[in-house]
Amino acid sequence: MTKSRTELLKDLEDGTLSVLLGHALQLAHLANQTDLERWCRLELQGYVPSNPVVTDETTVPEYRAVSGQHFNLYGSILVVPSNLEFINTQRMNEGVEELESYANVQGILAMDTPNARELIKKHLGVEVHHFRVSPNALKGVLAAIRSELRDRLLALPAEADSVPTNNGQNEILILKPTFYGIGVDLKALWRKLWKPSSDRTEVDA
Repeated sequence: MTKSRTELLKDLEDGTLSVLLGHALQLAHLANQTDLERWCRLELQGYVPSNPVVTDETTVPEYRAVSGQHFNLYGSILVVPSNLEFINTQRMNEGVEELESYANVQGILAMDTPNARELIKKHLGVEVHHFRVSPNALKGVLAAIRSELRDRLLALPAEADSVPTNNGQNEILILKPTFYGIGVDLKALWRKLWKPSSDRTEVDA
């Protein structure tokens, strides 16, 4: 059963985010709120090329950014000057369900980011092997998405609370999460890499 906006707002504090987004998607569809529906699909299925709602203009939102560090094959950290700190930022393009699983990992997450690796080698002359990030950073991303969902629900017109929700239909969501790396100066190239792509490989703890 689809939940009303009021019910969703009540559940936002403690409910599982991926489940809440599924209900919000159904509500948006029934209420003909296309912007919210598209956003829910992006958050649930990920900012990846396989997601049907992704377009050439789609970028991974800034609230999905995490800070971490690049390491070479031997475990040495890439140290960058303050004006290049943006290099130590990645935006997570996975669907929320996948992010929830990463956030519960014990230890540090290691991501393969080929695009970032290529830019670093080309412009800094340094080879890196992977990007490490704390699972706590993923919890911050999930909190930001939860906050965004709250704002979008509150912005719905009052009629959204009167939409019939007990229609007996449950939408099936196909989740195809993947990871994504970065975006003539290096910072501009880094920004361009926040386009959905499937270049990242699996994440290891």
